[in-house]
Amino acid sequence: MRSFLLSTIAIFFLLPFRVSAQNEKLTGELDTLMLYWFSTLDFNGSALVAQHGEVLLSDGYGPRDVNQDTACNEHTIYQVGEITELFTATIIYMLEEEGKLKASDKLSTIFPEYPEGDKITIEHLLTHSSGIHDFMDVDSFYNTGITVPRSREEIVLTFMDRPLLFKPGAKHDYSSSNYMLLGYIINEVTGKTYYDVVREKIFEPLGMDNSGFNFASYSSWDKARGYHILNTIRMVPAFNTDSTVGYASKGMFTTTLDLYKFAMALLGNKLISEKSFKKLSKESNKGYAHGIGLASYWGRPALETVGEVQGYVSSFTIVPEDSTVVILLSNDFESEVNYVRKDLMSILYDQPYELPHPREIVQMYPDQLKHFEGRYEMEEGWDLHFFVLYDVLYGEVKGQDEFTVYAEKGKRDHFFMTSANVQFRFTRDKMNNVTGVVMRKNRKELKGEKWQ
Repeated sequence: MRSFLLSTIAIFFLLPFRVSAQNEKLTGELDTLMLYWFSTLDFNGSALVAQHGEVLLSDGYGPRDVNQDTACNEHTIYQVGEITELFTATIIYMLEEEGKLKASDKLSTIFPEYPEGDKITIEHLLTHSSGIHDFMDVDSFYNTGITVPRSREEIVLTFMDRPLLFKPGAKHDYSSSNYMLLGYIINEVTGKTYYDVVREKIFEPLGMDNSGFNFASYSSWDKARGYHILNTIRMVPAFNTDSTVGYASKGMFTTTLDLYKFAMALLGNKLISEKSFKKLSKESNKGYAHGIGLASYWGRPALETVGEVQGYVSSFTIVPEDSTVVILLSNDFESEVNYVRKDLMSILYDQPYELPHPREIVQMYPDQLKHFEGRYEMEEGWDLHFFVLYDVLYGEVKGQDEFTVYAEKGKRDHFFMTSANVQFRFTRDKMNNVTGVVMRKNRKELKGEKWQ
């Protein structure tokens, strides 16, 4: 029965999307918002928004490849980073339903040679609560190149003999190693490669014809070129992370349309049963489920994840209650997918939001800029130095080129760079003295304390 239903789904998704008359205004509002985010240089890529089984928006915004002068659209293909993990988790539950494994199985039952494998379960891997060291944090591995093929043995050796960071199950701490191991487990249990299993169990039945893993070698005019920075001042292309390095954690490429097919199949229990979907969606700890995070929008529980890989950032959100699906895929690593997603959700649920506007520079006198001079120790242990030269505020990190920061109009103590999407917000004490800085870069905030 399930194979018949999957075939029906694949055929259904070949039909063109049409917006009902009553939702045309909603679609226009969603599109206007996306155009504003594109105009501020804070989003470049493809977006799909659906609710109650109806696709309300499916379009592209900005260049797919600057050198080819091509635009993004609903068929554009992107690497999607950690979104891969939800596919891996889904396969694990499909195999559990087939009786080939259990989430409660110990790692040692599949890999007897793995140290402390009798303490780690598949469930721990699924929920990033194993305590296993993240191999992507190993400098000696990362610095020698993540763009070239790596063997299973080479990757496992980077974390296998390292002590566990904490007792398995004690807390949630993201580690790519968990999902690499899940990919290897799928390989061992099925006797097939991880790639073949995903293709046979998900891609082919759902008609996900523009999804796969070997992005560098995939031949298609629809491939988006990834950029570390993509704006009117700087364009810095990125190298592709090899699929053997991304693998079952970050190795997948896809389109907004293909991801929508996957979302609807999950919601319709066409891949895994309702019981398994509830297990997959169940919170483990710290707002994380199995292969995806948890969120809430005005009281509505949601499944949500952000994927990051060199040159690409993506966001994937599902609200099961009303089949809301919001997908953002970008080939600009600086794209503010978190803010864009929140605004799209605000439109869908009739909540207030503001259209984004380009940041404007306001001139400050040298004596005003002097307040921000000094050295700030950042959370990660390095120093950020600000100094005034020729009536301009500069920032500098040891060993790197200095950069100019500009005061933002209408926001006290807020500064930004024009060459990259980086903002700085300085903090003050009760005596109005500048005491710290909060740096926002690539959707993450890092705090620093002024010490000199």
